[in-house]
Amino acid sequence: MYVVRKDIEGAMTESKKRSATAGGIIVLAVVLCGVILSYAYSDELSTWFADFMGEERPNTSKTRLDEKCRKGDADACTELAHQLRRKLGNPPDEDRLGAVIHQYQRACKLKEVDSCRWAGQLMLKTKQPDLAGVKRLFQKACDGLDKKGCVLLDDLQSSQKRPM
Repeated sequence: MYVVRKDIEGAMTESKKRSATAGGIIVLAVVLCGVILSYAYSDELSTWFADFMGEERPNTSKTRLDEKCRKGDADACTELAHQLRRKLGNPPDEDRLGAVIHQYQRACKLKEVDSCRWAGQLMLKTKQPDLAGVKRLFQKACDGLDKKGCVLLDDLQSSQKRPM
């Protein structure tokens, strides 16, 4: 009886050790996944939190985006332009509108075709829009397969053909 009890206790102790080891490995894996995910999504989480708190996005600050844009990062140029556009008043201040258009044009030059369309659309809101420039931007957007750019180009060309 003593031997059987000793074997049962030994088996139970061995089972507990295996369970503890498996549990430790699971905890370690969960913690490791959490660390990896928090690192991978830290930009998204910090961006969400900053938006929620009404603060500037920490990893998409204007300075950082401008640096990346100057180095040829079209996405950074576009994001910077979007941030500036969101802060435009209604009606937009002409100087701020010009700065936003400039940012979209920078992205457009880097072949970000939706930025070409945005630049053209905003140029139409200026006091004296350069219709030839707008047409070139819409054409570039359309050539880059931006459907909205094609529609806007067609609308612009149609309106220019109509007698006033």
